[in-house]
Amino acid sequence: MNGAAARQALEAMGPLSKKEKRVLFWLVTAVVLWGTGDLHGINVGWVTVAVVFAMSLPLVGDVVNVNSFKDVSLNVMLFIMATTAIGAVGEKSGMSQALSTLLLPESIGGVLTFMLLAITSCMVLHLCVGGVMSVFVLITPATIHLADSIGLPPFVAVFTVYLITYGQWFFPYQNLSMALCISDSESAANSRLITKFSCIATIPAILSVFLAYGWWKILGLY
Repeated sequence: MNGAAARQALEAMGPLSKKEKRVLFWLVTAVVLWGTGDLHGINVGWVTVAVVFAMSLPLVGDVVNVNSFKDVSLNVMLFIMATTAIGAVGEKSGMSQALSTLLLPESIGGVLTFMLLAITSCMVLHLCVGGVMSVFVLITPATIHLADSIGLPPFVAVFTVYLITYGQWFFPYQNLSMALCISDSESAANSRLITKFSCIATIPAILSVFLAYGWWKILGLY
């Protein structure tokens, strides 16, 4: 990275405009409210809606307008809602428990076995249900239970699911970032290119889980 070139580009951009300062303020407000949900009890969805609404108000906002919504991909929005709905339905209907019973045993022998089972289960479930959020909701409770059976703390199970699910995909629709990339009219990426890239991305995604376990072990977290 060329630090001098970065500084020159930053100087060329000039100071933050009033509009950029308002955007920064509302984004920081949203992040703070998202992170303190246990304190105020407001659902993250309502927080997001409120912040977007505030950004459309005159004086305090004036950032979002009617034209802004024209750039939003309806397909991506429907995809997000569908994957979230799959997870919610799975949890309420008992499908999550059924899938976890099918994919994961009651107990295992050790940490390495747990890692391999968790990685394989997440990849299989990701291929079946398609969405990252759906996999989180469906597999995380069972993974936490399985980790507890060998004395691993819950965060190990949660981050294992996160690392392998978000870092790995077979098709673009399985990863929100990839879906957004394709929906961008100015992007050179397409479904075929991203699907090819998924084969390569799977390897570092799996390696990241092993590296994370090594780091947690060094820190004495388990």
